[in-house]
Amino acid sequence: MKSLIHTSLIACAALMHLPAAQAADIDLFQAGTVAGGVPNVLFTIDNSANWQATIGGVTKQKMVHDALHTVVTNPSHTDRFRAGIQVFSHGNSPKGGKVYSAIQDMSAANQVVLGARIKGPLGEMLIPKANNAPYALMMREAYAYFAGQTPLAGVQDGNHDPAAIGLNGKYLSPGGSCRRNYIVLIGNGSPDSGENNAAEAELSALGGLLPGDPINLNPKNFESNWSDEFARYMSDTEVVPSTVQTGNQNVTTYVIDVYDPNSAQAGSKKFEAARTWMKSIARNGEGRYFAAQSALDITMAIEQIISELSAVSSVFAATALPVSVNVRGTNLNQVYMGVFRPDKHDRPRWPGNLKLYQLAVDTSSGNLYLADARGNPAQSAVTGFIVPDAESYWTQASSYWSFDPSGTPPSVSDLPDGEVIEKGGAAQQLRELEQPLVPFASLRKLYTCSGSCTAGAALKGTPFDAINVTSLLTGTLSALDNLSLVNWMLGNDIFDADADGSVTDVRPDVHGDVLHSDPVIVNYSDSNVIGFYGANDGTIRALQGGKAATDGVELWGFVPPEFLPRLKDIRDNVGTGKSYFADGGIGVYKLDANNDGDLLDHASGDRVWLFVTMRRGGDMIYALDVSDPLNPVHLWSHRGTDPGWQELGQSWSKPKVVSIRASADPHLVFGAGYDTVNDLGSGAGAVRGRGVMVVNARTGGILWQAGPKLSGPASGGIYHTRSEMTFAIPSDVSVLDRNGDGHHDRVYVGDTGGNLWRLDIHDLDPNNWQVHWFASVGSSYKFLYPPDVVYREDANGPYDAVLIGTGNRERPLDTSVINRYYMFKDRHVSLTAPVGMLPINEGMLFDATSNSIQNGDIVAAASLTAASGWFIRLENAGEKVVSASVTLNGTTFFNTMQPPPPSGSTVCANALGIARNYMVQVDNATATADNDGIAGLTSSDRFGITPGGGFPPSPVPVIVELGGRTYQAVISGATVHEPPGLQLGARRRTFWFRNLD
Repeated sequence: MKSLIHTSLIACAALMHLPAAQAADIDLFQAGTVAGGVPNVLFTIDNSANWQATIGGVTKQKMVHDALHTVVTNPSHTDRFRAGIQVFSHGNSPKGGKVYSAIQDMSAANQVVLGARIKGPLGEMLIPKANNAPYALMMREAYAYFAGQTPLAGVQDGNHDPAAIGLNGKYLSPGGSCRRNYIVLIGNGSPDSGENNAAEAELSALGGLLPGDPINLNPKNFESNWSDEFARYMSDTEVVPSTVQTGNQNVTTYVIDVYDPNSAQAGSKKFEAARTWMKSIARNGEGRYFAAQSALDITMAIEQIISELSAVSSVFAATALPVSVNVRGTNLNQVYMGVFRPDKHDRPRWPGNLKLYQLAVDTSSGNLYLADARGNPAQSAVTGFIVPDAESYWTQASSYWSFDPSGTPPSVSDLPDGEVIEKGGAAQQLRELEQPLVPFASLRKLYTCSGSCTAGAALKGTPFDAINVTSLLTGTLSALDNLSLVNWMLGNDIFDADADGSVTDVRPDVHGDVLHSDPVIVNYSDSNVIGFYGANDGTIRALQGGKAATDGVELWGFVPPEFLPRLKDIRDNVGTGKSYFADGGIGVYKLDANNDGDLLDHASGDRVWLFVTMRRGGDMIYALDVSDPLNPVHLWSHRGTDPGWQELGQSWSKPKVVSIRASADPHLVFGAGYDTVNDLGSGAGAVRGRGVMVVNARTGGILWQAGPKLSGPASGGIYHTRSEMTFAIPSDVSVLDRNGDGHHDRVYVGDTGGNLWRLDIHDLDPNNWQVHWFASVGSSYKFLYPPDVVYREDANGPYDAVLIGTGNRERPLDTSVINRYYMFKDRHVSLTAPVGMLPINEGMLFDATSNSIQNGDIVAAASLTAASGWFIRLENAGEKVVSASVTLNGTTFFNTMQPPPPSGSTVCANALGIARNYMVQVDNATATADNDGIAGLTSSDRFGITPGGGFPPSPVPVIVELGGRTYQAVISGATVHEPPGLQLGARRRTFWFRNLD
C-alpha cells in the first residue's frame, strides 16, 4: 500500500510555554523583527548591445526602462526598500560595472529623483548603453560597492553617481548597521568571454575560489564565466564592513532573465546554456530565478522580489515558521503542512490552516525542493519561509478578503496564499461550504461526547449542538450565550468579523492553529487519502486528502468534552496567554486484514485506530476507531485522574504502536508525560510523568508500566519499580525489532533530567521485562526528543548507536546550559538482557567537539574506538537541540536553535535566533558535506544555517519517485536535504529494524 509524505509547519513562538516571568521572552518572539530595517536593493542591469534585441517588436532596453520606472515610482513602495542601479561601464579598460545611481531611501522625493534617472520628461531612456557585457567583473564591482572598497572600473568612464563615492575615493558602503543587501540582476545570458581571466584573478584574490571551480554547468558554454561563483562568494561572506556590528552581512542575488522563447536561437545548446548559467547565478546567490518576456513580466518579477524581501522585515506574526515535521512514507508526492500565526497581543486565539505542497526536482542542479501546486519553489532561500507567490493545493481565486486585504502585496483573493496563514488550503475549503441564506453552523459535521464517552459509541450520535453542549458544560452565563458559543464553534461569524452585516455566515478564522499536532495521513486506498490532526480551536479533524481541487475538505470534527469549559476563552479572545487543546502527536494503528492493499474493508476486519495526545491541552489520551473514516467511533479514553493512570502528566509522548510477544493485541508504548515544574528551568524533578507506560491499543487497559514508586497504582497493570526514574518523560520513544521477527524487543527514551533509559520487552512474560539505566549526563540537561538508533560496528565489535541531543526548548532564550549532542554505544546488541548495566556518563565518551578526527588525528580515532561513544558541545550561547534525529547513509541529521543576543548587543542577528541543520558522520561526528563553502571539511561544515531562524523541525527521511527516478532525502520543514554519497539501489543495510506505527 502506498503511503504519503506529510509534515507540520509550525512557528517557533508556539513552543514557548513559559511561566509569567518569561512573558517578555514570548513578546520578543511574537513581535520580533529582523534587524536592519528595510533592505538595500541594487538593480544590476545588462545594458550592453543586446539591449537592442526585440521581443514582440519591443526592445529589451525599453522593457527594462519601463519596468524599473514603474517599480521605483510606485507610491505603494514608498519607504518599503532602498534602491540603486548598477550598469556595465562604457569603456573597455578596465571592464566592469559602475554605480549609475547610489542606493538611497525610497522616500517619496527620492522616488521622483530615481525615476528621473531612468526616464526623461518625454519618456527618454536615460540608462546608457555599454560596449560589452562583463557580468562577473560587474559582480566584483558590486562587491566593492557594498564593501566600501576602491572602485575597479566604476569611475573610469564618467556618468557614475558621485554620491556613491566618498572623499577618500572609495565607495560609501550602503550596507549600514546590520542592513540586508540584495542584487537584482536583470540580464539575458550573453556574457563577455574576454573578462574570464581577469574575473578569476579577482575572485582568487578575495579568497572566493574553491577546489572544483568553476561550478559545473550543463550545457557548459558559459561555465568559464565567474558570475555564479561571485554570487556564491557574496552570499557566503560578510561583505559589509562594520566597526560596531558583527554578523553575516552578506549579499543575496536574484536574477531576472529576459529572453525570447520564440527566437530562432531557442532550443539551441547556447540558448539553453544561457538559461542554465543564469539559474546558477540565482541558485548560488541564494536568491530566486525569474524568466521574463515583457516589461510586465519584469515588473511582476521585481514586485515578487520586493514582496519577499518585505516579508523578511515584517513582524513575525505575519509569517509561519517551520518547526515540526513527521513524514510517514513516500510514493504519493504530497507534503501536508499545518500552519499558524501567533497573536501579536498574546491573546488566546490564533488562526491556523492545513496546506498541501509537493516535492520537485531542480533540473539545473538535480536537487529536490519543496514546490507549490505549480511546481515552483515554495520556500524562500532568503527568508526560509513560504514565498509570497506560492500557491498551495486546494487554493482558489476569490474576493473573500475584500474586508481585509492581506499578503505581500495586499490582495483580496485567496490565490496566491503564500505566507498568509488564513488564505487558501483547508481553511478556504471549509469556508467554501457556505451557502446563501443558510446558517453556516448547520453545514458542519462537528461531534462531541458526553459523560465518560462510552467505549464503542459512534461520535455522530452526539452532535455538537446546544442540546448536547449545555451552559453547565461550557460555563456560559445563559442559554442564549451558550447558543452563541455553540454557533461560533460551528463556524458562524457571530462578531461579524468580515463586516458584511451577517452573523450567520462563516467567520474568517474558522480554522484554528495547528501548533504541535502533526497530521496523520492514512491511505485507505490510492484514491481515498484521509488526514487526521488536532488544532487549538478545540477540534480533532478528519480531512479529505489528495491534490484534486475538491480535496482538502473537512469531513468531520470532534471536540472532547474536557475542552468544553475552555471554549469561551478562545471565543471571547480576551486576556493574555495561549489556549491549548488537541495539540499533541497522534499515533496510528493500521491493519490490512485481507492484505488487498487498501484499508476500506472495515466490515471484514480492516482497522485504523488513532491515539490522540493533547500536549499542553491536558493529561488525557483519546483513542478513536476510524476504520470507517466517515463514521468515527470512540474506542477508549483515559486521563490522569483514572485508576492506574495517576502518573500521566500532560500527554506529550506520541503513543508508539508495537507488536509484542506477550499479547496478540497491538500495544502502545509512550512516556508518562510532561510536568510543568520543568517550566522553571534545569534540574527540576517531577511529581507526574515519571516513567513509561505500555497500554493495550484495543482496550486502553494498562499492561505494564515503569516508574519510581515502591508499588504501582491500583489497576495500573504490572508495575516495574525503578527508583531513579524521578524525572518526567515527555519524549516520544524509539522502539526496535532487534531480530526482525515482527515483534518489538527494545525501547529507548530519555527524560528531563539527562537520563536515557533502555527497556527490554521481548520476553513472553511482562513480569520479566527489564528497565536499564543506560546513560546519565546530569540533571541540567533535558532529553525532549526520541533518540535515533542504528546498527554499527567498529574494531571492538558491533553496537547500537543511540543518538540524541539535549536542550530545553520550553525556555528558548535560556543561555545557562551548554548543551550537547551524543552518540552512545550500546554493546549489548543481543536479545539476552544485559546484567549489571551501569549508566554511561560523559567521562566515558570521546569529546569530538574539536573535530580532530576529521583532521587525521590517529590518536583521537583510537580513543573514540575505546570510548563508549562521542559527544559534541554546542558552544554557541544558548544553542540547544530542538529536534529528533535521523541517520541516512551514515549521516546523522539533527537541528538546533540558538537564541538571539540580548537587547543592545553588537551582533547582527535575527530576532528569531539562529537555526542550524547538522549533518555529521554517525561513527565519529565528522562533517559529511561542505556547508561553509570553504575548501576542506572542518567543524564549521557540520551544519548549515536555515534562513529565518526559529525552531527548525525534526528531520525525517523520505523516498519519492519523480520523473522515473527515485530520490531519497531528509525533509526538515520546508527545507530538503539529500544525504551525501547516497546511491539508491545499492544493497546496504540502512534500516535494520522495523518501526511500526
